[in-house]
Amino acid sequence: MSNHIYLFLALFLLLIPIGCGDNDTPPPSDTASSNDADPSEDTGIDWSGGNVKELATMSGHDGGVNSIALSPDGGTLASASSDGTIKLWDVSSGEERATLSGHGSGVNSVAFSPDGKTLVSGGYDYTIKLWNVSSGEEVATLSGHGDCVWSVAFSPDGRTLA
Repeated sequence: MSNHIYLFLALFLLLIPIGCGDNDTPPPSDTASSNDADPSEDTGIDWSGGNVKELATMSGHDGGVNSIALSPDGGTLASASSDGTIKLWDVSSGEERATLSGHGSGVNSVAFSPDGKTLVSGGYDYTIKLWNVSSGEEVATLSGHGDCVWSVAFSPDGRTLA
């Protein structure tokens, strides 16, 4: 069975910080149900009138997609799957650039370094892996976790992993 990744123009819009910063606007109330609220009230984005456009459908994983990350330059999408692979996709064409294999089981999370040259992944195999984005080669494996690695992130300066 092939799973699909749908990349929407709205994904890029959601990455823009809206309603954050020096203003005193409180966060949205947790009491409103998602059916009650107009999404444009919280985001400032008008979701009506066809403003959201599908850019590409990317197919190739044999398991569910657990995480996606967009490179800092917006040109590459990484997808992490329960099939144990990471795929790198060309955003403009929707074509698969590379398949990264090395985790012993499913991959839960992926994140790009701020310079976009390194990808970090965390998986069900209790490891974190670092990958060279341009070559697709595994650079390092960090082990020692006592359970699955559910989420990974780079610090803004790219020098620290969390």
